[in-house]
Amino acid sequence: MDVDSAVVLKYVEGEKAPRMTAKGRRLTAERIRRLAEENGVRIIENPPLTEALMNLPVGKFIPEETYQVVAEILMYVREKERSEREKL
Repeated sequence: MDVDSAVVLKYVEGEKAPRMTAKGRRLTAERIRRLAEENGVRIIENPPLTEALMNLPVGKFIPEETYQVVAEILMYVREKERSEREKL
């Protein structure tokens, strides 16, 4: 697995935006990805967004300029999860 960087975002209903809960480069990024895979967390690859968020401190809300792309990703993930539940 060759992962250069990774960020973890979490959205809590009612908060103004998602927060970054983890980030890392190289070995840390590979560990983040492995843990996500092991725990069934959906992985979305978007290198420009990842790089845009790498300077953000962990625990902070994502910046406004990333709202649109992150909202699209969250909608995609929710739709995939809904579709998978319906297949059961």
